[in-house]
Amino acid sequence: MERFFTDYGEKSGYKGPEEAGTGIIPKMVYVGNMSFSTTEEQIYEAFSHAGNVKKIIMGLDKNTYTPCGFCFVEYISNSGAEAARRLLHKSVLDEREINVDLEFNFTEGRQYGRGQDGRQRSDQRRAWRDRDRGDSVRLAEERGKNFAYGEPYRRAVAVRRGRQSQQFRRFLSSKPGQGNEAR
Repeated sequence: MERFFTDYGEKSGYKGPEEAGTGIIPKMVYVGNMSFSTTEEQIYEAFSHAGNVKKIIMGLDKNTYTPCGFCFVEYISNSGAEAARRLLHKSVLDEREINVDLEFNFTEGRQYGRGQDGRQRSDQRRAWRDRDRGDSVRLAEERGKNFAYGEPYRRAVAVRRGRQSQQFRRFLSSKPGQGNEAR
């Protein structure tokens, strides 16, 4: 019989212990939502409390090879990975609340991010990098050129369009001492 629908509930590349047929806990954890300025030393210091760390693989932007907010931590035993997930998930590292999850299917190359720009895929949809994750000065300067901060949002929209919208003109005329008083 023909299939009339696609089951989007199926996970495409993920293999947990049930799907892999092993039922064992992996020795590696994924750490997400990290600051871009977090160092390997800070990660090692935090994650060594859960067990003996074998290796840390920093997530890097595939174009610039700079950290992009995630990493993988491999332990000598699977009990270290389980303890890290249990103890460090939703903990604070470098002023950010991190996410820690067991990593069942790490493959070489995955540390270089996803998407077109090489960062984490969710970062690709952001207009600007998150200040809490280590926003660069260059991006802050670019923001100043494109947006009129300190003004109401409607003003910023009107400036970007290069003209004043009707809504913005009405906003100005409703404020005493600004806009066209004769109307």
